[in-house]
Amino acid sequence: MSKRLMGPALGMLGCAGVAIAVAVFVGIGANAGKVPVKAGAKAEGKFAAAGGAFDVVGAYAWEDGVGIFNNPGIRVAIANAPLDAAAIDAAPDRTKAIRQTGVPGFRVAFLMFAKDGSWEGYSGNGCGYCFQRSVKSTVKVRKGRIAGDVKYAGDAEDLQMSPPFELRFDAPVVPARP
Repeated sequence: MSKRLMGPALGMLGCAGVAIAVAVFVGIGANAGKVPVKAGAKAEGKFAAAGGAFDVVGAYAWEDGVGIFNNPGIRVAIANAPLDAAAIDAAPDRTKAIRQTGVPGFRVAFLMFAKDGSWEGYSGNGCGYCFQRSVKSTVKVRKGRIAGDVKYAGDAEDLQMSPPFELRFDAPVVPARP
């Protein structure tokens, strides 16, 4: 729950409500390891672009326009913090909801894939739209999920603008909005 929503809620609940809210959140955290992997997203690795590098720990995927021509595909947000799927699902603009998490030092990039999982490029972290042909991707779309490895060795002529990155993710694909 975001701080914006939590503050007013806590004021209305009082001390007893705070204790209940803490117990609920602690219970959810304790139960997190028992949730089947297919229920959520996982991500790991390092992403780098002109805007710098960050460790990847969160992912969220949804059907959206991708690439320079905004063709139907799948966009995968990768971030240096866990992403709240329920909050993103509820937001009218998923990209805006992801960018405005309120987490200090938050970094995000948006990987783009065709409907079959083939690489289409990325945006964010210092890049409006970037596509490198030499990106190696094992990403596949199966049974409502997108998963695989993405690796880029970097551009030897300009490592500052095109640094190497390597990451892995597995996320459910949220359908496009009507």
